Amino acid sequence: TSEEQATRLSICGTCPLNQNGTCLGCGCILSLKVQARLEECPAKKWHAELHPVRPLVDPVCNLIMHMLPVAANENWKWNLQQIATRQHLFNGKRVLAIAVEESSSTHNKILATVSPDEVVQYSNVIGLDWTHVEAFRNHPTLREVSTFPWLLNTVQSTDPNEITFACHAKGVTHSAESITVQWAERQYRACLDDWNTVRRTMERFSMAGAFRKFGQFTTPGNHRWHYSGTNYWFRHDDVFSRDWQKLDQHFFGTESWPGRMFKPEETACLFADNAGDAYKQDYWQSLEREIDVWEGARHGG
Repeated sequence: TSEEQATRLSICGTCPLNQNGTCLGCGCILSLKVQARLEECPAKKWHAELHPVRPLVDPVCNLIMHMLPVAANENWKWNLQQIATRQHLFNGKRVLAIAVEESSSTHNKILATVSPDEVVQYSNVIGLDWTHVEAFRNHPTLREVSTFPWLLNTVQSTDPNEITFACHAKGVTHSAESITVQWAERQYRACLDDWNTVRRTMERFSMAGAFRKFGQFTTPGNHRWHYSGTNYWFRHDDVFSRDWQKLDQHFFGTESWPGRMFKPEETACLFADNAGDAYKQDYWQSLEREIDVWEGARHGG
């Protein structure tokens, strides 16, 4: 419709990639691109208009996070710092599940963890205020799946003006120079550093996240797509009106959960759609153009 075209053009009108009506991200003439319903912004600022708008007016925004605070490095602290700098986004509940290894354990020395008290104390030091914190014994095979039901229960509601960001502390078993930390940093940026895009996307889709992949997880009832890395937003009215408690009882259960809940067309990707293997350096080299487009659309560089 003319209204939808105008909305797209208004977004493009303030974008640094707009050079006299041509998008530097995709090369398209914007006055023509905005007319096609199945077109989308190369920097994910707007998507194909397949769904009616359900406005979010000063929405309640929650955070649910799983953490294994491995003592061998400080990546668990780094993850908390990423949340602390963006804490202003979460005006609702901020919920943390801490998985810990028993100190007497001898078979999992590589996963030895600091105490929950130390995690809370460090949160206080950096000004990160949790509304709910619970400690759980680490489940080495289920991992985040073991705490996810509690996290979901803590924020449960069907309020159409409420959304939640789900994530876990990524890279905690790796070094600070690991590609996994690079991957985690990009997920935080894509999902949390452009609120206007997130809000607009969540007005049109049930879920939104980064690094959406297709074709994996053949468990029954799965639509075979997922957000690789397990960072995503979801609408409460859509999630908690369905069978949200059904989880694959495998280590990948929180990653496959979105694909159990929704068909891919009910969801959106905020960065790196149809993603490859983010554990491999050559994939990141192939992403350089997409990263430049995403950054350029927001910072002009």
